[in-house]
Amino acid sequence: MDELGVSVCNVIRYWRDQVATGTIESRRQAIKHLRNVAKVLIPDTRGKRGRRLTVPPLQVVLFYYKQIFDLYQIQNALRSLLRNMSTKVKAASKKFEIPVEQIRRLWNLDDEDKPKGRPVSIQEMARIQTAEHFNITQHTVSNIIASFP
Repeated sequence: MDELGVSVCNVIRYWRDQVATGTIESRRQAIKHLRNVAKVLIPDTRGKRGRRLTVPPLQVVLFYYKQIFDLYQIQNALRSLLRNMSTKVKAASKKFEIPVEQIRRLWNLDDEDKPKGRPVSIQEMARIQTAEHFNITQHTVSNIIASFP
């Protein structure tokens, strides 16, 4: 350790000893100095944890485009004319390993697999899936997709 580091450690040890064995006034001063040192050494992290992305953007992009591919495949499977809607939903769920409830939610289907309304776009479905998977907002997913080359 260099001379400055040794000196700083000696001063901190002195303040620590003063807190333990000094007079009331020297204790107060030593506590005040130690608190100031601690404030300098510990960075202010208020509000920063929630804003920092913990997953690499490339993973978000790759997952998003995989979701788009899978959702288009599910859409085509649901549009086929061969079977009734319940059978198509169950087959798509099995083939693409997506729960039936999730397909119903994304395509706005009721419990009997009848449409309750118009589903959102495939891109929005993919944003929803990606945001839920990585525990980030849809807006963050959109920003990552837009900023990726």
